[in-house]
Amino acid sequence: MARRYSAALLGAVRNCGESQIGRCCAAQNGGVLQNRGDLQGHPKLIDQAVAAFRRSVSSYEGNGGSKIPERVGGKDRLILRGGKFHGYHGVLEEEKRLGQKFLVDVDAWLELRKSGSSDDLNDSVSYADLFSIVQKILEGPSFDLVEKVATEIAREVLVAHPLVTDVRVRVLKCAPPVSGFVDRLGVEIFRTSSDFVSRS
Repeated sequence: MARRYSAALLGAVRNCGESQIGRCCAAQNGGVLQNRGDLQGHPKLIDQAVAAFRRSVSSYEGNGGSKIPERVGGKDRLILRGGKFHGYHGVLEEEKRLGQKFLVDVDAWLELRKSGSSDDLNDSVSYADLFSIVQKILEGPSFDLVEKVATEIAREVLVAHPLVTDVRVRVLKCAPPVSGFVDRLGVEIFRTSSDFVSRS
């Protein structure tokens, strides 16, 4: 059966840096790939695209949902999904005065083999701790940008929990102040522990 590739894979195809991209079957077909045979005109492209897809922190499937790689560097992860908070972040005066609802997802990558064997929370990170960090920042002092909100969440998680090596944070405004109809607007970032190494 023909396989439809994800949007992230198609993006990797379109962004292929090789000079022969113009002769690639994917380009000729508008980027719509049904199977690997569509890439025969560019034999290295499929491997590059798959590698780029696996490195990406998120990809969006046709149903509008989000799918992210289950493992980063061979590690497992803790998952926080659909955290809802009322915060006062935004550039507009109304956002800072009235506030709005935010939706937050967090993935924290770490090795869970030890805790899976020991059944000891000291060998892992508490879900409650992750939630508390997110809640403190979302319901705390106002920031202008959701980029800053997401970065502070990533920083707190990585600094407070050395077992965590990588985090993905998504922060969405549930009722963004735009002159149009959208369900949500926001940002998604990926950070590693090396991004917040102490300079002291």
